[in-house]
Amino acid sequence: MFKHPLTRSLMLAAALGSGTAQAASLELTIEGIKAAEGHLLIAVYDRAEVWLRGAPLTGARAKAEAGSVTVTLADLPEGAVVAISALQDLNGNGRMDKNAMGMPVEPYGFSRDAAGSFGPPNFEAAKITVTGVTKAKLTLN
Repeated sequence: MFKHPLTRSLMLAAALGSGTAQAASLELTIEGIKAAEGHLLIAVYDRAEVWLRGAPLTGARAKAEAGSVTVTLADLPEGAVVAISALQDLNGNGRMDKNAMGMPVEPYGFSRDAAGSFGPPNFEAAKITVTGVTKAKLTLN
């Protein structure tokens, strides 16, 4: 159905929502939203081996608003090491759209504003530790 691993993971994360009650939460502010168009699809991963390819720990879907949007991801394990990906799905098709050369044409970003060379960043570059109420931000490209 979805050909790109990031797309599958973001859709699964948006469907999952939060799990069982835990001790920590993450207040994620997504910046650089140029238009109040579509939705933000957010995926939170807790293992490098599934980063952008497998099932995320949790995720969220939020209405995009110009400027920035803050989303609270509750019920995370205390001390969890996570990496976050976000996509602004401008046209509501539930996937990252790309041009003829395979480059993304919809805004996306990663925790710690991590960037990769010739592809997405690795888990290590994007990881953060969640304790208590942790605040983090990412900027859409």
